[in-house]
Amino acid sequence: MRKEAPLARTAIHLLWPHNWVAGFALMPCRADALLLGVLAAILLRDVTWRERIQRANLFFAVSMPILLLGIAFLDWKSADVKTTLMQTIGFTWLALFYVAVLLFALTRPASLISRALRAKWLAWLGTIAYGTYLLHQLIQGLLFGYFWGHGPEITRVSPISTALAALVLTLVIARLSWRFFEQPLIRLGHRSTYAFADSENKKSPQTAAELVRS
Repeated sequence: MRKEAPLARTAIHLLWPHNWVAGFALMPCRADALLLGVLAAILLRDVTWRERIQRANLFFAVSMPILLLGIAFLDWKSADVKTTLMQTIGFTWLALFYVAVLLFALTRPASLISRALRAKWLAWLGTIAYGTYLLHQLIQGLLFGYFWGHGPEITRVSPISTALAALVLTLVIARLSWRFFEQPLIRLGHRSTYAFADSENKKSPQTAAELVRS
């Protein structure tokens, strides 16, 4: 896991404390979460490491409750993404919990967690997750601005209907984006082939163990 991401978030938070969006959204500030996902993929494709993860029952029995307790603490003390705790180690802690759940579910398909995560409605949401992520703030902003004259904010009962409308509209547009834009691009990519050029001087790739230690 790269250590630079929490350091970058901390530096930005100390130098520009009001610029919380940078630590929340800039890729170098969130590279720890991205690379944890990459590391999980590498480990699961390595037979030796996959077997180790499958046998690591004690590790999950200890680590997952600790990670959950940490999340409860973050929710209690630092629920806002603008706070110092979230901007420094909070995002990394959440990413560690997510990758732990991912590794557990994928190596234990009969477990309750794995079965729950394979629910059809979750799979449906997963296919449109990126479109939802890109569109939800724009659609909320437009609807709340048009009907209420301010940004997304629920201070009374009436705007709840606007929030629900924004949710439905976001899901519909994200689904259309998946059907007519993202899915065709993925199919196009799958039709492409590539090969790495051979080189006598090419260094051997890092093993999964070396990647974990880096």
